[in-house]
Amino acid sequence: MDSRAWLNRNVLGMTATSLFSDACYEMIISVLPGFMAAVGISPAALGWIEGSADALSSFLKLWSGWYSDRVGRRKPIVVIGYLFTGTGMSLFTFAKTWPLLLVGRMISWFGKGIRGSLRDAMLAESAVDRLTSTAHELVVEGPSYRQRQKPSVDSSPSSADHPH
Repeated sequence: MDSRAWLNRNVLGMTATSLFSDACYEMIISVLPGFMAAVGISPAALGWIEGSADALSSFLKLWSGWYSDRVGRRKPIVVIGYLFTGTGMSLFTFAKTWPLLLVGRMISWFGKGIRGSLRDAMLAESAVDRLTSTAHELVVEGPSYRQRQKPSVDSSPSSADHPH
């Protein structure tokens, strides 16, 4: 079998989607503390927002895996997850108080929760067995590489003033 068989259309599509989603997320989240300070929201509110969103995402990972196995379809759920993530992040533009930031973050992490494990399952099904780990590194582990490259896409004043 061709050694490039793992690099198929599905893997490339998931890689591009993951890259652009992570870049969007990182740019928004990097300015969020400064934005919250500018509109007078306390740092404690950020902790509640992040904790609530992470809890929701964790519970939804379990549910989405069970549900996709039951209905036998993953791609529509993953697409809906990415839609929710983008929609929730866009709500930040209208926020003047912390409740709308909480709603936006919960919607975004709802999307992340339902798509994450299903995307990984689709990736495992798309790659040749012996090269599944290579495809997984490209799509899923790529964000950690992109995180190290963050200064190249992060132009917020807060990151320039406080290096990571």
